[in-house]
Amino acid sequence: MLFILSGETEVLCTDSASGKTSVVAVRGPGEMVGELALIENTVRSATLVAKSDTTFIEITKESFKKIVKLQPDFATRVLGSLGSKFLETGFDQINDLH
Repeated sequence: MLFILSGETEVLCTDSASGKTSVVAVRGPGEMVGELALIENTVRSATLVAKSDTTFIEITKESFKKIVKLQPDFATRVLGSLGSKFLETGFDQINDLH
C-alpha cells in the first residue's frame, strides 16, 4: 500500500474485454492506494501513474501488521478507504448500465 504525501496520481484500469485503459480516479496527498494488497493475496487491479513529482510512504504487509498492533484504529482507516473506493466503483458500474 502507498500513502501519498505529495503530488498527484492517476489510477488506471484496463477493461479485460475491450483492452481499453482509462483513468478511474485521481489520488493526492493524504490518500491511500493499494489497500487491498494488505489483506488479500491477489493480482493488482490497477496501475498508478504519477502526474507530478510524487512522494509517498510504502506500507508493506509486515509493516501494516506492526502498525495495527500499536494503533488498531489504523486498520479501520484503511478499511474505510477501501470501502469508499468499492462504493465509488460500484456506483459507477451501475450508472454505466443505464
